[in-house]
Amino acid sequence: MIVLKIATVLFIIYASSRVFLKFKEKSISREAIFFWLLIWAAILVFVFHPDLSNMIARFLGMGRGIDSVFFLSIVALFYLIFRLYVKIEQVDKDITTLAKNTAKALHELKNKKNPD
Repeated sequence: MIVLKIATVLFIIYASSRVFLKFKEKSISREAIFFWLLIWAAILVFVFHPDLSNMIARFLGMGRGIDSVFFLSIVALFYLIFRLYVKIEQVDKDITTLAKNTAKALHELKNKKNPD
């Protein structure tokens, strides 16, 4: 069990350093850095205090702590997938608008050069 704890702590340190690096590069927002550091901190807490997952499981009406961790993780993953889907749809609309505006501008430029 100690090997798993050490490996998890090392991974969390690595992941947190990536979060700080992306924030420093201005690739992620303050909200994102807070969110990800909160996630990594929560994982760290569960690694050193696994009994907390049992308390959450009892609160949620589940039998085992690991069940509650998986349940909450799946809910969080679906939420993140939803957010990505919304973002991708917005980017798709932006690209479509940009392409239409570019085509219109090129057409107008062509008409100015050749006023037939």
